[in-house]
Amino acid sequence: MRLGSALSELKRISVDLERTLGLAARDWAWFVLAGIPPEPFLASAWVRSGACLALDTIQIDVGPATSTNEVVQILQKSKRRLLELERERLGPEVTFGQKMTDTRLRLAMVAAQKNDGQTWDKARLAWNKSYPREKFGPDEHFARDSRDAYLRITGKPLRWKRKRGHRGDS
Repeated sequence: MRLGSALSELKRISVDLERTLGLAARDWAWFVLAGIPPEPFLASAWVRSGACLALDTIQIDVGPATSTNEVVQILQKSKRRLLELERERLGPEVTFGQKMTDTRLRLAMVAAQKNDGQTWDKARLAWNKSYPREKFGPDEHFARDSRDAYLRITGKPLRWKRKRGHRGDS
């Protein structure tokens, strides 16, 4: 391409428009040549899966022509994608159906603290004493919910100690 030629001038103008207005130089070249305006930028989203669900991020870049409803749809789609990535990473047995409430956060914390060789039933009774408004009946629900909360926060399954110094899966 010869300096000063029509083609080099088109490239210069297109690159200047790209720097100033943000769309790709090729779109501006098409606009200059054919008079067809480039399509406006609406939005794009990036999903980054971290070491655990709590460290995942969603980044959404939004153009001024994007409606609020479109932004909500992009966010919902991005959240679904993050959950898909988590399921792939953690396995199909993990569920994400319940919201991470204060109770669930406390469950994860208590499960980590009480994981010292005692039984799930003793841990449940200690929970019921500390949190009488949030009592658990059968200990399997306490164990299940504690494991789920711990996994969602740390990204790692809780391995319950059966005896001091022995780590087991139950």
